[in-house]
Amino acid sequence: MREEGVFEDIRRYLPQYLSQDDAARLFRELERFPENIDSRLYASAFREGKQVCQGDGFRDLLVVHLPSPVAKNAPCMVFSNTCDIAPQNERLDSMRLLYAPIQNLSKYRESLLRDWPAEHHKNIEDRVTAIRKQRVSNIFFLPPRIGFMDYEGMVRFDTLQNGPVDFVADENIFDRRLFSLSDYGFYLFLLKLSIHFTRIREGVARG
Repeated sequence: MREEGVFEDIRRYLPQYLSQDDAARLFRELERFPENIDSRLYASAFREGKQVCQGDGFRDLLVVHLPSPVAKNAPCMVFSNTCDIAPQNERLDSMRLLYAPIQNLSKYRESLLRDWPAEHHKNIEDRVTAIRKQRVSNIFFLPPRIGFMDYEGMVRFDTLQNGPVDFVADENIFDRRLFSLSDYGFYLFLLKLSIHFTRIREGVARG
């Protein structure tokens, strides 16, 4: 398919709540992908108040890597839909907060180089480059956020955790928030979520 056709398809699915100017700005950023994977993924200002939004980053959420029972605090990214975890939406069954830890990409690279022999190192460097360009389907790349996250981050979709919504519903929520995604960053995040979790062509005949 020609590139113009791809972007015309994307245009059909732009969020309808965006103003005409916001939609045009989002489309321009999508056309520049992947050369614009930088601070433009983040909102220019953090959201005020206590609302937790899908794609927000927070410091100090509990993370467990089974089978180890040890829990520790780590920076994490919210996967839950914004409406699902909004406190004003009363439910018979309370929703759980879905999130995944943010890993340091440099440390991830160093661990691979340490664990694999030299003949694999080029493949490792190629993978790190692919992660930075958002070309690895199960990983969302996060560029540094000056003053809040001074390293390149990566979030693996297969490391999801869950906990009570009030994990981030406290008086210090604004101080704990590392970032909120811009319209461009959020749309890119949703595209990667859709590709990873809802691929119809799984290659399995279910009979």
